[in-house]
Amino acid sequence: MSGVTLPHPALGPAVSRLPRDNRELEDLLRSSLSEPERAVLSRFRLTPMSRGILLGLGSIPAVLTGVVAPAPAHAAITDSTLAVTDASIPTELTGTVGRQTFVERHSARHIDLGLLSRNPEALRSLSSSGVSLSDLISADADGNGRLGPNEAFSVADRRDRNGSGSSLLSSSADGRATPAGLALVALDKLLARDDLQPPPNSDVSFNDRILFVGMNNPTLTSAGAAHEIKELRKTGADLVTVTDSKAGQDKIRVGATTYDLTTAEGRAGFVATLQLPSEKAAKVAAALEGANRDSRDELAAIAQIWAKAERGESAPSRLVISGHHVGSGVYGDGNGRISWPSLEALSKALPRGAAHVEDLHIAACYSGGEAKETTYRGMFPNLKTVWAYNGSAPGAGSGATVHEAAWERGTRGRASDVSSTAEALKNRNVRKAEVIYTGSAAASINLASLRSEVEAGEAIYNAHFDGSSVSASSQTGPLREYYNRVQSLLSSPSLSYSERSTLEGRRDVTIRILYYSSHIAPRFAQEHGASLQAAFQSAGLTAPNFATASRVQVRTALEALRNSSGASSPEVASAISLLDGFYNLRADTVPEGWI
Repeated sequence: MSGVTLPHPALGPAVSRLPRDNRELEDLLRSSLSEPERAVLSRFRLTPMSRGILLGLGSIPAVLTGVVAPAPAHAAITDSTLAVTDASIPTELTGTVGRQTFVERHSARHIDLGLLSRNPEALRSLSSSGVSLSDLISADADGNGRLGPNEAFSVADRRDRNGSGSSLLSSSADGRATPAGLALVALDKLLARDDLQPPPNSDVSFNDRILFVGMNNPTLTSAGAAHEIKELRKTGADLVTVTDSKAGQDKIRVGATTYDLTTAEGRAGFVATLQLPSEKAAKVAAALEGANRDSRDELAAIAQIWAKAERGESAPSRLVISGHHVGSGVYGDGNGRISWPSLEALSKALPRGAAHVEDLHIAACYSGGEAKETTYRGMFPNLKTVWAYNGSAPGAGSGATVHEAAWERGTRGRASDVSSTAEALKNRNVRKAEVIYTGSAAASINLASLRSEVEAGEAIYNAHFDGSSVSASSQTGPLREYYNRVQSLLSSPSLSYSERSTLEGRRDVTIRILYYSSHIAPRFAQEHGASLQAAFQSAGLTAPNFATASRVQVRTALEALRNSSGASSPEVASAISLLDGFYNLRADTVPEGWI
C-alpha cells in the first residue's frame, strides 16, 4: 500500500487498517470471518482490495448479518412505490417534500461519514433504504467527511422522478413510499442521531481576522477603545469591532429597529434576527438575560458575529477584549461588565463561533494566571495562545497599543509562540511587558508563601477598611502590595471553593478601597447625594459631602442616621441601607464600573 492515497476523510480509518497486499487481505478476511460469513461474502463479486476496503469501513459486518441482502436486492428497488407504515415515516415528510423544509428541519445537523462507516447498525439501516455509503461519499461535495441536510436531500432526490431539484415525492396518495421517500426517511433518521454528529466544530477553518471588543469609552483620563482600534488598524489587521452601543446602554439596533435587551420582548426580537434554530436562540436569549447591566449590547454584538458561524459562515479567529478587570469580567469606563459566566454562556449557545477563536488577548489588569486560563479554554475549545496580564496592564494611552501591535504580529497565520514576542517586549523595556502572561512563561506559584504573605497583610487591609489608614496612591503602597498578593494567590487553580470565595470577596473590597477617594466617592455622591441629603434632613441631621467624606466620616454619618428618631421611616431606612452598602463597598451598591 506504499504510496497509495485515499483522499476522502471517511476513508481515513480504512487506510490504517488495510493490509499491504491482496494475499494479506484474504488472510485477514479468512481469520476474522466465520465459515457462514465467508460463504455469504463469496456470493459477491468483489476483488480482494474491495473486500479489504469494505472491511476497513465497517460495511462488511452489515452485509454479513443477513439484514442487508447482496447487491441484487438493491436492484429490486424501482420506481414503483413501496408500502410504509406510519411509524417509519414522519407525517411532515409524506407527500411532496421541499428541499428547504428538510434543510430547516435539520439545521446545523450533519452525518459524520467516518462515524457512520464504523457503525454497522446505522449502515444496515441506511442500506435497507436502498442507499449505500458510497452514495453519501459521492454527495459530499466539499470533501469534508460530513453530509449536511442539503447534501442528504440530494441523495434522496436522485431517486425521485418529479423533475424538480427543490422537492421530491416521498409517498403516493395511498401512503406508499417511493424510493426517494425511503431514502429520505433513512437520511432523516441518521441526521437526527447524536452518535453520528461530527465532533463539535471539528471543521472550523481559522483566519487572521480580529474581533476587538472594547469596553472603555473615552474619558478625560483615558483614550478609550477607539484609540486602540485606530492604532491596531495601522498594522494592516482586518478588524471587526464591538464597542458601546450607539443605540444606548443595553440596546442594539438592527436595520431600522432598536431592541431593548433588558426586556424579554426586546431579547426575543433581537434573537430572531440571528436566524438560529430555536434551541440556540433560546440559549442566546438566556445569556443576554443573565448578563450584567450595560453589557448586554456588547454581548449581543458578539452574538451577531458568532451567529454567522452557526449559519455556516466564518468568524474571526483572533479575539481582543479590552477594558478594566478585577477578576470576574472585563468592564469599561462609564460602561458595564462582560462577566466571564455570561461570555461562557454565550460561547455555549454559539459554539461554532467560539470555536473559531484560537488567539486570545485580554488587554486588562490581573487577567492572567492558570485559573483564568482554564476559564478561557473552557469558553474557547480551540484556543492556541493566551496573552493576558499577571498584574496591572497598560492603559489605552499608556502602552496598550504597543502590546496589541506586537501581539498581532506574533499571532499571524498559525504561529503559536507568543511567549517569545512578550519576551522581546520585555527585553526592550516596554512598559508593563514584565507582567504579560502567556501560559508557558508563567512563573510557578508558592501557595504556602503567598498564603503567609496575604495573612500578614490583613492588618494593613483592616486599617484601610476602617479608615485609620489612607493610601496616597491607588497604584503603589502597602494596600496595593496586599492586593497584588491576593490576586497572585487567586491565579492558582489549586484553591478550594471556600478559599477562593473568601479571597474573591477580599479582592473586590480591596480594589474599591484603593479607588475610594478618586473614583468611588465622587460617583456615589453624583448618583445618590440628593436622596441622601433629603433623608438626613428628614431625620433632623446634616449629611456630609459624600464626594469628599473620608471613610471615618461616612461611618459616623451612618451610625448617626441609624440612631436617629426617624430611622424607622421608609425614606431613612432606605438611606441607611444604601449608606451601609457604600461603606462596606458591596458590589450591588458600588459596581465595578465605578472603579
